[in-house]
Amino acid sequence: MATNCQFLKETLFEFLGNAINVTAIKDYCVLTLPQKTVDDRLVSVFVHENIPGYFLVDDGGKTAAELFAQGIHITDVKMVGLEDLAERYGATFSEGTFRIGCRTERLNDAIMSISQCATLATWHVLAHKPRFEEEPVLHRIEKGMRAWHPPYETEIRSRVRLLGKKAEHVIDFVSVPRNGYGPIANEDDRKVESVLRKMSPHLPIAVKLVRPSDNPLEQARGYGFMAYDLKDTQYEFWPRVAVATRADDWTENALDLIRKSATSVLAVETGREETIEEQLPFYLTEAVS
Repeated sequence: MATNCQFLKETLFEFLGNAINVTAIKDYCVLTLPQKTVDDRLVSVFVHENIPGYFLVDDGGKTAAELFAQGIHITDVKMVGLEDLAERYGATFSEGTFRIGCRTERLNDAIMSISQCATLATWHVLAHKPRFEEEPVLHRIEKGMRAWHPPYETEIRSRVRLLGKKAEHVIDFVSVPRNGYGPIANEDDRKVESVLRKMSPHLPIAVKLVRPSDNPLEQARGYGFMAYDLKDTQYEFWPRVAVATRADDWTENALDLIRKSATSVLAVETGREETIEEQLPFYLTEAVS
């Protein structure tokens, strides 16, 4: 007996039509598709019509968030793999999100591509075996800062927000002298800053991780803008150390821009992240010399 292909097609259409759920949230739509991830979740795809006829399609950062929730950190090694996966499906992976920008005629393809990325990326759940060499880079930076022993007492603060002339900037870590010198509450306190500077020559040191992502020059420009935006503020003279991972993926122009914007730059090759803890104290000393 021959298989009724038309029947199979019709039942599949009916199944998909009933299984796909679409929810409107603010100015975008969330599509829940009948595809299961390795960790047994249905895939969600976010669609936003940015301008008439042009759409942004992404996974809302949920894939990276779910991996993190299960103890799987997106290290630089994993980042390269996720970026390669995205590229195969015509997408990008940046700041923890799979994303495609497209016009109406490519919208359905983009939705399916993002769902594929979100599904395949969770294979890390099966392959997850904690390895020392894949320790998150931010943890290594913090360890490197604690291994530094300057001739004065310091404390390390994480996720420090600095208000520039145009924007607020988040610094991954700041090494603050224990003499109380730190971020000043408002612009009127600049006189207090000058008094503190006379009391101690030591300034806080701002350490920030920069990755090339899918556009190294754009990442470098972002770091350069931060340096420019902090001029003529209380943070202008703080030494800045940039830790540039995946140095082999940066263009020379992009790295030059970071070097011009930072006091000191630690460039780390892919697969050499374990050297950060050993190298960083030297660059911190260089920044304050």
